[in-house]
Amino acid sequence: MYPALLGGVTFAFIVRNWIAGTPLSKIPSLLAGSMFEFLGLFQLGLVGYNEQKTTEQLVQFINEGNVSPLWNGPLWYISAILIVSVLIYYVLVKNEDFFIAFFCPLVIIGSYGYARLNQGADFLRTTTGWLGIPNNLLRVAAGMCVGCLMYFVVDYFKKKTFSKGMTLTFTILNALLIVYFVYTIWNGIKWSEFANNAFIIPFTIIMLVQKDLISKIFDNHLSAYLGKLSLYFYCCHIVFVFLLPYLFPEMSYGTMAIVFVIACFIWSNVMMLFDDYVVTPLVRNRFKKA
Repeated sequence: MYPALLGGVTFAFIVRNWIAGTPLSKIPSLLAGSMFEFLGLFQLGLVGYNEQKTTEQLVQFINEGNVSPLWNGPLWYISAILIVSVLIYYVLVKNEDFFIAFFCPLVIIGSYGYARLNQGADFLRTTTGWLGIPNNLLRVAAGMCVGCLMYFVVDYFKKKTFSKGMTLTFTILNALLIVYFVYTIWNGIKWSEFANNAFIIPFTIIMLVQKDLISKIFDNHLSAYLGKLSLYFYCCHIVFVFLLPYLFPEMSYGTMAIVFVIACFIWSNVMMLFDDYVVTPLVRNRFKKA
């Protein structure tokens, strides 16, 4: 995950400073001041300013001598995953039963309760957003715990022999969930994050189990490729939100959306291939030598 994060940070650094017209003489100092981003710590709120900006605000912010002109905001999530995973995997390895029965439920309930308590509390949200650790890490820890619990559920059903009745039940449930998603997207219906997860989690579990008639249609290799590509798409998409309007200010919204998807898809593949064949082998060789 870190090579993907590093690629997203580097891409954002180059594009944002190019758009802002940053003088080359200022690049070294901005690069030095951006080490938190390249290390993956800025997205936890440990330094700087992590709001999205217009081009004019970006230029002003850089000219005022501020550091870290990146604002690849979505990367905070990957940074937090890299930090939180140390704790989660430690607890999991030490005691799997405790992890499943107590640790995961407590973290999930605690995260939801913390978020509810802080709704509308602008001061608390701003303060914890800058300090990073309470809100961001707890939120990510909860997401990872949900993912871990889903893994155990998927593993259970994968090992289970399905009868025709179970296959039919999973197929019908999967079909109903797909219809629900299409209906809500088509009609622009918005639900709370909690309500969305109540539908997304069982759908994801069914698709990963691959014992129903619908999920069997999808090729495992294609699913793995798209799943991996989505990480790089996530790392670069916000940069294209800035770059494309700058390059094509007169382009219509519909055309821009199509170009956006194509550009992100191409660049995501470039980043993924570069990481797979250049960055990751270098890192692995370095660890082997150590």
